Amino acid sequence: MLTRRRRQVSRPNTQTRHSAIMLVMIDERPIAYRYELIAPHLTDRELRLWAAAEASVAGPGAVAALARVTGLSPATIKRAQRELAARPRDQ
Repeated sequence: MLTRRRRQVSRPNTQTRHSAIMLVMIDERPIAYRYELIAPHLTDRELRLWAAAEASVAGPGAVAALARVTGLSPATIKRAQRELAARPRDQ
């Protein structure tokens, strides 16, 4: 299933401001394929963190797509994204 995302883009003009709607499609099939491959090998926590990382890479609208693919709630995925962001990165 493909997911549509809308992103409003403003382009300044010397006389007026115009805005355009840009539709971006998220193809859920590759996400679902990766999920099917890895899900049996992950704990619940690891699955949440994987979904959060996938959503972060895919961009806006991806949390809803990952929720549909994995069955996790969007709130759970967003919480896991915050957890990933709060982790100190090894250098």
